[in-house]
Amino acid sequence: MPLALAIVIALAAAIVGMRVVQAVTSWVVRRIFKRLGWDDPGHDPCRRIGRATGLFVAAAGLEAALPWLQVPDPYGTKSGLVLDVFASLFAVIAGWRLVDAVAEHLAHTTTKGSSTSKQLVPLLRRGLKILVVAIGIVVTLQRFDVNIAAVLAGLSIGGVAVALAAQDTIKNLFGAFTLMTDRPFVVGDWIIVQGAEGVVEDIGLRSTRLRTFNDSVVTISNGRLADMTIDNMGLRVMRRYRTFLGITYDTPVDSIQQFIDRLHAFVRDHDRIVKDDSKIFIAFFEFGDYALRIVFQVYFDVMTGVDEHRVRQDVNIGIMRIAQEMGIDFAFPTQTIHSPAASSPFSQATES
Repeated sequence: MPLALAIVIALAAAIVGMRVVQAVTSWVVRRIFKRLGWDDPGHDPCRRIGRATGLFVAAAGLEAALPWLQVPDPYGTKSGLVLDVFASLFAVIAGWRLVDAVAEHLAHTTTKGSSTSKQLVPLLRRGLKILVVAIGIVVTLQRFDVNIAAVLAGLSIGGVAVALAAQDTIKNLFGAFTLMTDRPFVVGDWIIVQGAEGVVEDIGLRSTRLRTFNDSVVTISNGRLADMTIDNMGLRVMRRYRTFLGITYDTPVDSIQQFIDRLHAFVRDHDRIVKDDSKIFIAFFEFGDYALRIVFQVYFDVMTGVDEHRVRQDVNIGIMRIAQEMGIDFAFPTQTIHSPAASSPFSQATES
């Protein structure tokens, strides 16, 4: 059989086989997901997995057909190496996409689970992807007759140098493990650390990313973060609101007491303020430089920062309404200068 005709037949068979394997793999993956009770990944993830698997089978099939094609050297040998590299590449892509599909399912099922599970899914995804790539590299090196044992021995000889150079990396890995076990925060928490404040967006193997309130991203290595003092604002079960109300010095004493009583009644009637006497403190606090200062401290029963700001605004407007109804004025910084005109040297000079 002419070589050209044999190549055409082999290519046609590879294309047909690729299509068949793609369809079968897509169907099998969907059936496995359904049999395990997992959510249907949809057509796109299954097709991507099937497409990569079909390309792998096509490349492997063409490589297996080279002896039958009797391609003369050195073209036959080089073609075999190229096809083997492509087969390994498509196998890695198929494994990569399968890991993504499984991780997406796990991420969906853990949305209502524990916070630890939510943090472990991204780490599991990255670890499995690294494993898939590592296996692909090892298989490809073996195909090129690279002595893997010698490579590993060389790595062990240079292990000390690698360990010295990778001290920070190892520290970050242990830091990630510490953050996972101690769980000082989880993804979505609002935390304050040294020099940074924001919402935890991602906890990786090497670093943790915070989304600041300026919408920028701060990246902190896990080794440093594990040693920092972390103020987790997301763990608060209530939000404290403390302020001082400065009223003018000419306010009658009875009006001050009535104003405080009205504030207590307002707090008791508000549905988003914690009704605990130990959490409510409203009193005439001190004589200020230019105002009589009343301390107002309560706790909001809210879970998010947006709700906290809304309740704060509602409380502030309520305080202003009470003050307006009672005719109480809020003070602002003023200065009164007393200058006796009779003893002024300027006035004496004018009179003379």
